[in-house]
Amino acid sequence: MKLQSQLYSWTGFVMLLMSLSGLAILASAQEGEGEACDDGNPCTYDIYILGYGCINSLNFCNDDNQCTDDACDPATGECLHAPKDCDDSDPCTEDSCDPLKGCLHVSLCDDGNACTEDSCDSETLECIHTPVDCDDGDPDTVDTCDPETGCINTPVCDDDNACTEGVYDSVTETCVYTPIECDDANICTVDACDPETGCTHILVICDDSDVCTVDTCEPVSGCVHAPVVCNDGNACTEDSCDSATGCVFTSLDCDDGNACTEDACDPATGCIYAPVVCNDGDACTEDTCDPATGCVFTPVDCDDGNACTVDACDAATGCIYALVVCEDADVCTKDACDPETGCVFTPVDCDDGDPNTEDACDPVTGVCIHTPISVPHPADMDVNYRIGLSEAIAYLAGWQGGSNPIAYAIRAAYLWQNGELYVYESENAPPTCWVLAS
Repeated sequence: MKLQSQLYSWTGFVMLLMSLSGLAILASAQEGEGEACDDGNPCTYDIYILGYGCINSLNFCNDDNQCTDDACDPATGECLHAPKDCDDSDPCTEDSCDPLKGCLHVSLCDDGNACTEDSCDSETLECIHTPVDCDDGDPDTVDTCDPETGCINTPVCDDDNACTEGVYDSVTETCVYTPIECDDANICTVDACDPETGCTHILVICDDSDVCTVDTCEPVSGCVHAPVVCNDGNACTEDSCDSATGCVFTSLDCDDGNACTEDACDPATGCIYAPVVCNDGDACTEDTCDPATGCVFTPVDCDDGNACTVDACDAATGCIYALVVCEDADVCTKDACDPETGCVFTPVDCDDGDPNTEDACDPVTGVCIHTPISVPHPADMDVNYRIGLSEAIAYLAGWQGGSNPIAYAIRAAYLWQNGELYVYESENAPPTCWVLAS
């Protein structure tokens, strides 16, 4: 049943209205009767009130927002809130919407100045601000405009005295004349007023009778006696000034008392102290300069503290470090040099890590030689490379006791049964390395 969940609330609302109007009528909404009141329009609230019958109230879908056009979809009953179109087709206004006030159209050309008439060219969108004409046609008024309030037309007050200023009092409708202010805030003038011409400002005399000063007056601080700039553009003179005669230019003394400089003077930059060049053309001396005595040539120390070089000095090129030749003519040593101790001859390491070889170095070729060491079978108790019956039986017994490997025991029995004499072949792994002697 459509809108069944709101049925009772609507019924209660209608009963309240009936009670307030004094009607003693019982109203009720019943499920069966509500269905009979359905008008087939999803945009109405359908209820049945006892004694009144069916009431089909429209749903206006009002969302209390002035910026939407509210409607109800007659097909679905869904409320639709389409944004309101506030375009007034005027390019000279800025269109917007306020949820409480609705569409707003604010002029783009309002400059907030009461002294201009604002308009807009609809084609170029250019704002035009035409000044307001405040002329009231009265020659006895001063016509002005206040940007806040607009035109002001003030009566002219003139008493023919250049030393007074007349102001019109709108309350008493009379002119009030007050002395004008002639203080120009310049302490370099004496201020007065002439009724014919108005304010006068006579300059103060600041001459201090000193030829070494330029005398001027500053409106804020008064007389200023700036020192004359005595500059002859020559950095080789000391510039000063005599109060009676004026500028004096005295030659500079550029002697710095340093034997390591050549002293001169450049008119553009002043004193020049060029370092003395101490060079004896000998690369085996270190050339320096002592400010008291001048050039000093000290022999270069070519000892590099390296026992692997022979140190010397060449007057043309300087220190020479020739490498020490460490050669002992033994191909079984590695020849090197230790910077701390000198030549070191280390024997070649021929250890191949195999305990079954004897390692050595061939003194002729320097090649490591690894000679296999013959290893007897563990059953060969007297190490005579012969497996006897007793030795084979004893090793088999060890296997039965869990101390000897079966493969070694089988090899011992094989050697005994097939001739007893055997040899060791290192290229094979145990126990096949023990083979019958041929």
